[in-house]
Amino acid sequence: VINALFSYLVNAGYISGNPLSLIRRRKQKLHRRSDEPIQLERFLDVDTWEYLKGYIREMPQGTPRQKATFERTLFLFHALYLLAPRVSELATHKMNSFREIRGKWWWLVEGKGSKKAKLPVSDEMLGALVRYRKHLKLDDLPTETDDTSFIKSINGSRSISPNMIYRIVKETVKQASVSIANKDPVKASKLIKASTHWFRHTAASHLDQNGFSLKQIKDQLRHEKVETTQIYQHAEDDVWHDEMQRHKF
Repeated sequence: VINALFSYLVNAGYISGNPLSLIRRRKQKLHRRSDEPIQLERFLDVDTWEYLKGYIREMPQGTPRQKATFERTLFLFHALYLLAPRVSELATHKMNSFREIRGKWWWLVEGKGSKKAKLPVSDEMLGALVRYRKHLKLDDLPTETDDTSFIKSINGSRSISPNMIYRIVKETVKQASVSIANKDPVKASKLIKASTHWFRHTAASHLDQNGFSLKQIKDQLRHEKVETTQIYQHAEDDVWHDEMQRHKF
């Protein structure tokens, strides 16, 4: 129970780490070879992610509040997947953290331990940013002096907390889970468990499946050690599993 509480506080952005995870890691080391990578399963497979994207795109927009909820949710999930940030970073950074440098757009982020990094902003992510800014009635692109919050309240009057971002994500995946529960209970069970940090994991796992190098994934997630990044690598396992389908009795 205490471990679950600490995990919630981490996911909600109140604390940076779960002290009880150290106990779990110690137990894992007792049962694993030191050179055996630990693969992470807290991510959405491609099919489940595609369903969630489709669900978000079909969210109601009939009233001004529904429209505002839709636009914010759409931008939030673009950022979670295409930038792979920590929830605390979304809550603390401003629009001027997006910068154009030599004709390319980057996200200048200050992460865990006050470490600074520069992450590529794809055309798709830039398009999502432009769309959200238009919704907020801002100029298409931010300037260096633009201190608008990265994610704002529904009425656009203030920034929101890491906990509020966590709750937006949980409510979205909950409703998506409900919408597919009868048709595909497996997808529904994955969605209902997902949280903000799952999308950082999801982004990394999908980058691996799409052929990105381990260094590129490590740099995107801003890990200090390559061993931390290796837990997101699933592509070779997927190929192996697919190949075994040809192995018949």
